[in-house]
Order: sequence, then C-alpha cells, then structure tokens
Amino acid sequence: MYSLSTTHIALSLHQNLIAFFEQHASDGGLTILNDQGSPLVYTQIAIEVINDSIVRWRTWVLWGRRYSVIAIPATCILGGAASGIGLIRAFAVSPGGEEVYNADITRWFVVFGALTLAANVYAVVAVSYRAWQSMRALRELGPNIVIHGGKYYGALLVVIESGVLYSVALVHNIVPSGLLPSYLLTWQPTRLAWRHGGRRGNGSRTSVDLDSTKSYPLQPISISSGQAQDPWYNQDISGTIGNSSLQSEGPAKAAKHPDAYVRLARPSEFPAITRVLTRAFAKDPAMNWYGCVPELVPDCESQTPSAQRSMRNLSWFQSAILKSTVLVKGLVTIVVVPSVEDGEDAEQELNRDTVEAREEVVAVALWLPPGKTLDMGPVTFLRSGIMKVIQGWGLTGAKRVLWDFSPAVERTLEKAFKAHGLDRLDSWHLFEMVVDPSHQGREYSSLLMEEGFQRTSPKPVHLEATTAKNRDIYAHFGFEVDEEHQFGVGAVDKDGIKARGKAATGYPEWVMTKVCSLFHK
Repeated sequence: MYSLSTTHIALSLHQNLIAFFEQHASDGGLTILNDQGSPLVYTQIAIEVINDSIVRWRTWVLWGRRYSVIAIPATCILGGAASGIGLIRAFAVSPGGEEVYNADITRWFVVFGALTLAANVYAVVAVSYRAWQSMRALRELGPNIVIHGGKYYGALLVVIESGVLYSVALVHNIVPSGLLPSYLLTWQPTRLAWRHGGRRGNGSRTSVDLDSTKSYPLQPISISSGQAQDPWYNQDISGTIGNSSLQSEGPAKAAKHPDAYVRLARPSEFPAITRVLTRAFAKDPAMNWYGCVPELVPDCESQTPSAQRSMRNLSWFQSAILKSTVLVKGLVTIVVVPSVEDGEDAEQELNRDTVEAREEVVAVALWLPPGKTLDMGPVTFLRSGIMKVIQGWGLTGAKRVLWDFSPAVERTLEKAFKAHGLDRLDSWHLFEMVVDPSHQGREYSSLLMEEGFQRTSPKPVHLEATTAKNRDIYAHFGFEVDEEHQFGVGAVDKDGIKARGKAATGYPEWVMTKVCSLFHK
C-alpha cells in the first residue's frame, strides 16, 4: 500500500512539474495536465484498482474471511475496473490535443472516482470498527495486556493504510476547477526544480560589501560528481550556525587578509559553507518571505526560540541549495583565509595539507554553468535534503518559491534574453554570493566576482538582487536591471517579515543580467 500510494503521488507530481516548469502551465495553453494520451494516466488508473483490491482483501481478512462483508466493496471494485476500462477507451478514441475534461471523459472519471471513494470509505469504517472491537476485547482481558501506540496512532495508521486520502484527492481531481488546488492536494517532493524553482536555480542573493575588482592569482581545484557520496550529506549542520568564532563586524572597516585567495570548495568544507550562507542570509527579505519568518532575527548569535528556529530552517534550506548545486555539477567557489590556533604561525607549518585543513571559509559563490539547472530527478532531489526544508518552511514556503517567485522571474528572463537575441539556457547563473557578516568590507566579494568573470566570459550572467544596495553594487560590475518585482505584497513588510495592513508592502527584487557585450570592454 505504501509503495503503491507513493508511486501514485510521484506520478501525479511528475505530471505537475512537467506542466509548470517545462510547459509553463501558469501561462495557460495545452499541457500534460489537459492533453490526452499520457501513459502516466493509464498507470495511475491501474494503481488505483490494485490499491482498492488490497484494501478489500485486508477488510476480508480482518472480518474472518467473510465474503458477505466485502460484497459492497467488491462490487465497487468491479465497477471501478469497468469504468477504468471505459475511461482508458475514452482517452484512446478522443482526438489528440483535446483537453482531458470533455463530457465523455468526465462522466467516466466521475463514476470511477465515486466508486473508488465509496470502496475506500467502506473499508475505513469496517477496519476501524473491527479494530475498535479488538481493542475493547483486549482491555477486558485485564491490566496485564499491554497495548502499544499513542491515543491517535492506530487511527492514523488506519486512515493511511486504507487509502482514503488518495481517494479524496482523486475525487477532487474530477472537478477541473484549476491546476493549483489539485497540485497542492497531491504535493509530494519527488522532483523539484529550484530557482529556487523553474529551470534555473536560486536567485543570486547577497549580503556583502563589494569593492572594485582586482586581479588575483587563482588556485582552482575540480569538483567531481563523486562528491555527492561524501558523508557530509548525512550530517546535521544546524548546530554550527551559532559558532562563537564568527562575531559581527565592528564599525571600522578591517583590512583584507594578505593570504586570502579563491578556490573551488572541497566536500569537507560544506558544513562551514552552509554556516556562512546561513549567517549571511539571516536578515535577507527573500529568505524571510519564503520561510514565513514572524520576526527579524536580531543577530546570528541570538538565543531566542524564534531566532533559533528561523536560523535552523534557513540552514536546512541553504544546505539543500548547496547540495543541489554540487549534485547537478554546478561550481562552488570560496574565499579562504588561514585559521591558525593561538600561538602558532601558519608560515612555520611544514605540511601544506595541515595548513589547508585550518583554512577558514569567509565568502561563498554558487554558480550554475550554461545548460546546468536544478531540475532534478526524484532520487537526486531527495538526496539534496529537501525534506528538511519542507519540514521547516512548510507548503507555504514551497508555494512562494514555486508559484509566486519562479514564474515571475522566468518571464522576465525569457523577455530579457529574447530582447538581446540570446538563449537564456546558454548563460551562467550566479546562484548565491555572500560574505560572512564578520568578514564583510574586506574586498572578498571582489575576489569571487573577478574569478567568476574570468570563468564565465564571454557568456551572459544573470542573477537577482534583493536590496537596493546590492542592486547598485551589481550595477557597478556591469549588470543591468531587466525588471523590478514586488513580492509578498499584502503578506510581508519590506524586510520579508509577516505584516498586515499598510505595513504589508512586500519587498522589491531586481532581475539583472550582464550580457557578453558588456564584458571586458
């Protein structure tokens, strides 16, 4: 039952993701959701019939193999099988390219869904009643009988095992009232395209002070696809967020470390990278909006329950973003400085590997090369750790990323690249770029940007800026504003924090592009 139900939900989600991210269903037109003839539909119908049969078999066993008990659901199964055949036939004989919900198909769908729901509701009642009878009989045997499970545990298992939830979802789909409600009802993570969403990736959020670019010696290393197998993927890095060694920067601007340099990240450094990303985005309006943050995090070291919860959820998101970038063979570049223990001098170390092991990550940039996106299959998607993101931010966060943010930015990029006569997928995406708050103002972001431009030229680069300050900084580096969006209007304030009334102005975000004609003039 669990396997079949998971397969059914996975197929539904697969259809929805194809429709929204490959066929842009939000813009209207014919998609896989309303175009007939998909084998996915036939597979789902077969799964539903098998599911019903298993539920009926369980009812039969629990009631002492009495055929009279399953007469009604058995009739529903036979009727469901017949209506399923009729539904498949209606799909087969209908002209290609027509919408799913024509009159003939809708009639078969209604009959099939109603019979499936009736059979499952009957099974829920029968199984629940039988379970209640058994529990009562056990209690009457005396106090020595131990009954495991919580107060609602058994009821929850009955509902899940009976399949009634997926039957309700099926009936809900009978009424073609729009794509969004159906999508939310059957939403399960099996294949998510982060743009956070779409065919791109996460917008380039920054929390840095950028300075004029300079030339620096580069020491790149390769990131192989085997990194996905690093043990870090099974670690919980949320506890590293409040590292006391990273204090907020004082009012005076500190000098850049003379030994700072840019290189590609190693898997062993991913927890530290996640920590830097989380600290830098602690007050970012976009992240606050996605995460439904109730109040602004005062600082990265705050011990209030609200701040710790927000930082934990944000760390889960940044961890998933980092893993996703590596899994799709994106690039993770970092600025490192020596991190030497008190009383020691790094120049006196004889073992270079030992010195590198003590390097501190102070700035991070995530890049997606041309043709690389975060459109991942279900296995890769789950490996990224996205389940924790959903646990922390919930479906509201997923909705804001997938429907409110992604389509708007996608349309802007399509229009901007078309105006330049360019293919958007033949461009680099500056996914995220940050400097740890305790190291800002030291030109570390300039190191990342200079190395990035050497790597990306002459291809275009696109990103999103979430503050006016970052927008102006990117403009200094040659990025031009394609369009300004106001997200979260009516829900959050200018900082992305929950608000109502006049304060719920939303926050601005700028889609920016640096085309090849602007490089190295």
